[in-house]
Formats: sequence, structure tokens, C-alpha cells
Amino acid sequence: MAGLCVSVSIMAVACSLAAAPPAPRAYPSFQGVQLPIWVRFALDDDPTKRMAAREALFAMSSWDLTHEARELLLPTLRSKNPLIVRRTREALDLLEIGPWSRTKRDRWVAHLRSDDPARRYLGAYWLYLVGPAAAPGAAALEKLLKDADVGTRRQAALTLANCGPRGKAAVPVLLDILRDEKVPIDHIFAAIALGRIGPDAAAGVPLLIRMLKAESDAARSKAALALGRIGRKAAKAEGPLRAALRDKDADVRTCAAVALWYVSQESKLSVPVLRAALKVERVQDLNEIDSWLLRHVVRTLADMGPVAKDAIPELVSLKRYEQFGLRWCAGVALRSIRGPKSPP
Repeated sequence: MAGLCVSVSIMAVACSLAAAPPAPRAYPSFQGVQLPIWVRFALDDDPTKRMAAREALFAMSSWDLTHEARELLLPTLRSKNPLIVRRTREALDLLEIGPWSRTKRDRWVAHLRSDDPARRYLGAYWLYLVGPAAAPGAAALEKLLKDADVGTRRQAALTLANCGPRGKAAVPVLLDILRDEKVPIDHIFAAIALGRIGPDAAAGVPLLIRMLKAESDAARSKAALALGRIGRKAAKAEGPLRAALRDKDADVRTCAAVALWYVSQESKLSVPVLRAALKVERVQDLNEIDSWLLRHVVRTLADMGPVAKDAIPELVSLKRYEQFGLRWCAGVALRSIRGPKSPP
């Protein structure tokens, strides 16, 4: 059960697809593979491909993909093949589009109370994939924080972090994950979970600051974003985040700039880094930079309001971009910076 929430299959499938011909238009990508290909694999007869696609679609579910996903998936609901219809519904569930997940969710909540340790773990794992919709299982997940199996405890903590205010009960277990050096990949998921819990996860600030020096670019990025979500209670991280603005990795610099604003309301240093993240040459190729990070950037500029006025040219350029969700976010940010009566 080591390597929480990480499937070997998703990496294998992603590697095999990375060199596949690109879709005719630019779509968001995960692991270098564009959304239409993951959708196709979600409907495939090969269970390994379907499993990889499920994890990819869930990972992409926070990227405001409703428009693109509906365009790709809803037509297949009219298929005469019941298997295709069922798999389409599953894919829509993972993207939180559609009402079909409730029955499955209730079944997974029941797994949490099973006498079988494997069922308890799997229940916690699959509930993790439905995000905030796992909230009805929060009470059972809290009990699993004391489970005899360390893997189950940790998976329950990661899942509970998705469940709103009750997620703060998971903080001690999440801190144990960050302290454990045996499986560094789990640090990324723990940091994400602490960020979702927000200010109630302030006890994790020292470990997240330490994580800003991790070897993995992804670990440093997620640590920075988690500190940003903890907000003012992460004030001790201001210095390390300023240092991270000079990180060798562009995405780490961007995440540090996002976090610095929410931790200290620092705009003078943050805005130039955020503007650099929105340069046209970076935005044009979603295989090079995932759109979820661009949305983080745009929403941060929107929260900054008028102090982010220097970023107006980059936001105007995004308004011409073909991805609907990104255009919409840019419009919101421009209205926030210019004022509500500004032209769309």
C-alpha cells in the first residue's frame, strides 16, 4: 500500500501515449497526454487503460474542464453499447459532471466499516477519487485514522482532507507522512491534503517549509501552494517563499509567487513572476505547462485586484486563447483589476 494514490498503470499508459499524435486542437494534458486521449482510454476494453484514465480524469477534475469534457463525453451517452454508456458515466463522475456517483460513493463508504483491511483501504482510496463528494464518509474516515494498518491510516487522512472542516482531524497523520522519508512521493499528496485543509493545517508549516528544498520540482511546487492555502498562519514561510522565487524550475517559481501573495499580501515581487507564467509562448502549448497552474495564476491576480494592473496585457492575451475555461478566468481577473464596470 506504499505510494499512496499513485498507480503504476497510469505512468505506464502515459509513457506509451506521450509520443502519440496530438489532438487536432489544444486540450489540457496530464502526464503529457491530452484530454481526448484519456477520454478514449476511459472507454477502452482494457481495464489497465481504464484505470489509468480514471486517475488522470480525476487529477484533471479541478481544472475547470466542464466545457471540454462535456463536448467530448456527452455524445457517447447516446451509444447503443451499454458498456460505453456505463464507462462514459464513470468518466463524467470523475470529472464531477453527472449524478451517477452517489450509489458508488455509498458502497465505498460501506467499505470503510468492513472487517476486511483490504476493503477498508480500497474504500478510502476510491473515496479519495470523488473529492469533496466523499463528505458523507467523514465520520468513518476519522475512525480509520486509528486503523492498525499504516497504509489505511494514511489513505484515510488524504481522503478526509477533501471533506471540508472535518479534514483538520487528519493533520497529525498527514504530518507523519511528511516526516517519513521512505516514500517521498507521498509527501506530494500530503502537501496537497494540508493545502485543502487550509488554515487549520498550520501545524504543518515547518515541514512544508522544509519541503521547499526537496529534490523533486513537483514536491517544491506543491509545498509552496499548500503554504499559500494555509495563508496568513504560514507567515513564517514568507522568507523561504521569497527565496523560492529564484528556484531553477519555472513552475516552482510560479507556485511560490502565488503562495507569497496569500501568506503576506506581497505583490511587488509576485506580480512579475506571475506575468512571466502567462507569456504567450508558455500558454500556447499545454503539453509544456498544465492549465491548472495557469488558472491558479489568473485567480491569484484576480484576488490581488488593482495592485496586479501590470498583468493586464498578459490577461488580455489570454482572452484570445481558445480554451474556454482559461478565457473565462482571465475575464474575471480583468474585471477585478479594472473594476466591475470595465468592458469584458
